[in-house]
Amino acid sequence: MLQIKIVSGMTAEELTALTNEFLTTLPEDSVKEVDTSAAAEGHVTVKYVVSEEWKGCLCCDCRYWDDGDDCESLIGLCQECGGRRRFNSKACPKFKDVRGCK
Repeated sequence: MLQIKIVSGMTAEELTALTNEFLTTLPEDSVKEVDTSAAAEGHVTVKYVVSEEWKGCLCCDCRYWDDGDDCESLIGLCQECGGRRRFNSKACPKFKDVRGCK
């Protein structure tokens, strides 16, 4: 999802420092544009993309994934989408209840 952050500062040095501080909180590939056209008025706009947390997770971390209480099973059933899923399948948009995924 595309988002923006408007950074405001009184001086060029302050604006630069605040913008760089904000940019360090983002993954490098998520920044789409840094608009400095309003820097003379003390504003910089940063456009960035927020990736949904579930996109980096696995099916086995979802509360809908059911291995049938067999902890050694590599295949389980998705209680939300139906069908068999491997434990290391990428999570789907219905992903819920993270159990240790970052």
